[in-house]
Amino acid sequence: MGGYPTTHADLHSGRGIHDALEGTTVLVHLATANGRRDVDMMRTLVGSLRALRAAGGEPPHLV
Repeated sequence: MGGYPTTHADLHSGRGIHDALEGTTVLVHLATANGRRDVDMMRTLVGSLRALRAAGGEPPHLV
């Protein structure tokens, strides 16, 4: 994956989202509940990415 180290963000439990390091590749597994995507977890991820960018960090690569 482009030679980047990889961090696994487990959105269902919220683990790993804030541990995403600069320049890493984040493998995103969207949690599903009753066949729906978990919008709250996606908002948490987006908020974390915005905070990283605001701090001058390089956003992770999402796959």
